[in-house]
Amino acid sequence: MLINHSFHECELPHTFMNKIQQMFKMTHEITFHFRIMSEYARNQTINHFYMAK
Repeated sequence: MLINHSFHECELPHTFMNKIQQMFKMTHEITFHFRIMSEYARNQTINHFYMAK
């Protein structure tokens, strides 16, 4: 029982850290995509502005 308990105590933080890591990875990917999209949108706007002149 004691060994089982200590194993469980060890297991929990590990999965917890994995979850946090996964979350951070997803957040990073989302912000990365968002940055690319905003950059693209800004370039498109500049292009349209120059074409309109």
